[in-house]
Amino acid sequence: MQGKAPLTTHAHDALPALARENEFCFVSLRGEHWTPSSRAYHWKAVRAAAGWEGSLYLATRHFAGWYMVNELEMSSEDVAIALGHQDGGNLVRRLYGHRDKGRALDRIVGAYATRAENRPKRQGSSTVATSQQTLFGDTYV
Repeated sequence: MQGKAPLTTHAHDALPALARENEFCFVSLRGEHWTPSSRAYHWKAVRAAAGWEGSLYLATRHFAGWYMVNELEMSSEDVAIALGHQDGGNLVRRLYGHRDKGRALDRIVGAYATRAENRPKRQGSSTVATSQQTLFGDTYV
């Protein structure tokens, strides 16, 4: 079974335009699929140029998981599917899904503020809204 990679519309539309002689989009200089040793050769050069001691493959995979969770705000379950995990998102939450605390608190405050703004006003109430301080120190009117 072949895996499927999620693609943006731009990437999906650009891939068919690539000159290809076989099923692979990215091939070695000889036009063949990357073998583990050929991948390692090029990753070692990139790793040395970046001064990175660890695995670049795992670093890029970890960054992709982190980016989907924190920047794109995708659920752990969806990120797990994108990364090929079959554990319902547990590994993503444990290893890749290091939610940024500040952003999480901003989302919580924003959700409460939106809820308060959308709450229907009581009929016949002449109460004037006053400032309220949230649990996180932000003040909203």
